[in-house]
Amino acid sequence: MVERPRVPVLPTIGSDGDPRLILDARTSWMGIPLFPERNERRFRATFCDSGAQTRAEVHLLTFLALTLALATVSLSACEGPGTAAICAILGTAVGIQSAAILGNRLLVARYPRTYANSMGSAALFVAAQFLTLVCVLTAHLAHAGDVPGSVPLMVPYALILSVQFAHLPFNILVGVTAVFVISVGAMELAEGGLGAQVTEAVVSLAIVCGSTLTARRSEIIGRQSWAQQHRIALLNETDPLTGIANSTRLALELIDADNHRQAFSLLLLEIGRFKNYNDTHGHPSGDEVLRAVALCLRESCGNDNAVVARVAGKRFAVLWRNGQVTSEKAYDVRLHVVTAIRAATGPAGRSLRVHSSLAHRPGWPDEQPGEEPGLQEFVRRAEGALCRSRESDDAALVTARPDDQPPAGTFTLDLGEATRVTQEKHPCPHPLHTTWHSITYPPQAEADYRIGSDARGKPLRTAVLAGILVISIATLVIGAPLNNVPADVTDVVTPALAFIGIPATLAALIAIQLPTLRRWSTFAFIGAVGACWAAGMAAFIALGADGPATVPIIIPVTLVLSLFTTHVVWNIALPVGASMLAGTFVIELICTPITASQILSIVVATLITAMGMRSAFRVEISYRIRWRRSQHLAFLSQVDTLTMLANRRAFESRLRRLVTDGRDVAVMTMDLDSFGAYNREFSHAAGDACLRRIGGYLSAAVAPYQQLPGQPPPENPLTDGFALAARIGGEEFAVLLTGDPTMSDARLVDRARSIWQGVSELGIPAPGHDRELTASAGVSVYHAHPGAAGVDAAAARPHTGRACRNAGRACRNTGRACRIAGKACRTTGRAHFDAGRAGADADAAMMSADLLTCADRALYAAKRAGGNQLRLERSGYADRTTH
Repeated sequence: MVERPRVPVLPTIGSDGDPRLILDARTSWMGIPLFPERNERRFRATFCDSGAQTRAEVHLLTFLALTLALATVSLSACEGPGTAAICAILGTAVGIQSAAILGNRLLVARYPRTYANSMGSAALFVAAQFLTLVCVLTAHLAHAGDVPGSVPLMVPYALILSVQFAHLPFNILVGVTAVFVISVGAMELAEGGLGAQVTEAVVSLAIVCGSTLTARRSEIIGRQSWAQQHRIALLNETDPLTGIANSTRLALELIDADNHRQAFSLLLLEIGRFKNYNDTHGHPSGDEVLRAVALCLRESCGNDNAVVARVAGKRFAVLWRNGQVTSEKAYDVRLHVVTAIRAATGPAGRSLRVHSSLAHRPGWPDEQPGEEPGLQEFVRRAEGALCRSRESDDAALVTARPDDQPPAGTFTLDLGEATRVTQEKHPCPHPLHTTWHSITYPPQAEADYRIGSDARGKPLRTAVLAGILVISIATLVIGAPLNNVPADVTDVVTPALAFIGIPATLAALIAIQLPTLRRWSTFAFIGAVGACWAAGMAAFIALGADGPATVPIIIPVTLVLSLFTTHVVWNIALPVGASMLAGTFVIELICTPITASQILSIVVATLITAMGMRSAFRVEISYRIRWRRSQHLAFLSQVDTLTMLANRRAFESRLRRLVTDGRDVAVMTMDLDSFGAYNREFSHAAGDACLRRIGGYLSAAVAPYQQLPGQPPPENPLTDGFALAARIGGEEFAVLLTGDPTMSDARLVDRARSIWQGVSELGIPAPGHDRELTASAGVSVYHAHPGAAGVDAAAARPHTGRACRNAGRACRNTGRACRIAGKACRTTGRAHFDAGRAGADADAAMMSADLLTCADRALYAAKRAGGNQLRLERSGYADRTTH
């Protein structure tokens, strides 16, 4: 049995050809972009499933913290009914966490990797944490003042934070967090107010708000990354010309159906005499025929949940899974294709034929082991029947027989080759190296990523520093009377804030906002956070026994967590944050008496920080994966993955840009001679290898011309180079060459001719082995008109706009009426500038389209003359004839 490779599974492409994996235009009331309903359910299951390991870790950490709390209370010096009650309550909480851990294991065993498992695990987690919170609040409220080592206020806030890190859908997370916070607030009111704990409560609530916003951003990143993952799979498994599945997708569907022992039917269709039609009427007309056939097949078979694919240049396939289709249905599909071809081509397409074959494979239990051939042999029989269809009447639909075999060299669907191609295409271009202490790309990619990371972190760092500044100033102004702080404590805290914390925070805020210091903004932020931490620890040491009440441990923990929530890269945040946390614990243990409550607070603070760091680690990986997938999508949108040349979209975009810039350009289109016969004689796999070889040659041939004299080397040859090679059709290539103002058109043509001649010098054997494979080519040259191109008109518009704006400034000095006139002048100037730019873009589009059309006409003239020729045709926009 052939194993299906592990790649993202796409939904079947329906009649509209859109699997609807892109984010929908609608958003939830919390600003979360949503998918269409079907994919929204799939994403939520995936998102909850990705947090299963985190939830298991949180359950374990909570279990350990509660066990420690139970031990500290049990071993405390005070004995009596209060201690027994707290022990009983904490024991209940420990039992709840144990039951949650066992329940998760049962869910995984009963419903492995299903929607019920994902959502059930999330619901069980929320229920267990809420019941644990109730137990903790009860223990804190019942005998907190009577029992040494009772549960500190930090523990319920730690339970709230644990929910933030559990990968719950954000709409559920907000409701759960609100219930938890209200419960804690009700407990504090019932206890008689915060009193001296107001600082700890405010800081804890700030952490909860910050982590909620982080969870929202994490879900948005998860949605974008999920959509990108499926978009990449879609690009790899979709034919770019017709929008239907390609041979790779069809092969994967066949393998999957065979692995599940399903009954299925395979219909193959081939357009006969298509090569002659293509050479006579041009590739654009041939492309229209292929699109018409693809659209017809999608409309005819879309409601049957069938997979419609373009297997090769002129060959299509329809796969019906979960049952066999009748010959009548297959024949109706063929008739619809014939009708679509007639409608698309008119009288010119009367010579075209549609050959078809149908093969059935019974599934389990009708198929007995050993009775049916292997999957690869089944496909060969279907292609053999298609070869018989070419020899029979045009209206016949041929059913595959056991003795059908395709002639040597005509086999097009190699399942092993499709699997190999899938495994080669899916890896992303930038490898991500991940260890517990380091997350990095290769050097250049890492530098590009960090630029974007610093830009994303700027508003977050500004908000954190602004919050620190506000809290510091509030502590100086109203902190002492609000918390009833003695004067000697105020004498220690005030200098630490006034001379260390506040100046460092202000300096970092200024540095982050200045563009000239952008590369140092991360270090400025870390320095400010470190200075605030040092000020707090200095005050803690100076206060001695009063330190824990004045500078609670939650404050340095908050400063440490701020490093992991503001896009400071993991490689920097981890050593700095770990050093600050270790210093905090050492100072806590050395400078204050060791009590059970203090030990519990340190343990809970450690668990909070560990959960935050673990979540930050995964969030940064998510950000990096999203960035890598965006780079991969940009690559796939510009590159033909078979030849690694530019695709038609990138070629036309670069051509329009060069024309807009007023450059002299030459466009050469090439078509391989007798390539259909090459495929039939040597096989389609050999044809793909031939295309890859020619692609490699063209890439090397244009490389010396990508940089003009006096110009810097292009950062991206696909978008910035002055020469470009592209594959714009099945066996059709295009070359774009640019000249400097002193270069003649004849020299551009000579460069194009030397590249064209190099194809035949590769020594690729042609069909019949009597000569080398050759190509026909057409060249068209555009010479920019000085002062007449659309771009020159656009260049003149800014001067007009600038003059109008200057007039407006002068008018503003003469009074209100003139100010209104000035605004009108500026508006007119901007309108002129925008109109000029739009006109330039339209002119560039027409010029580039004319260049390609002229090159195609010259190409087909060369093919009609016998091939292996290069013809020139003058562009309608050129100001002189090319010689």
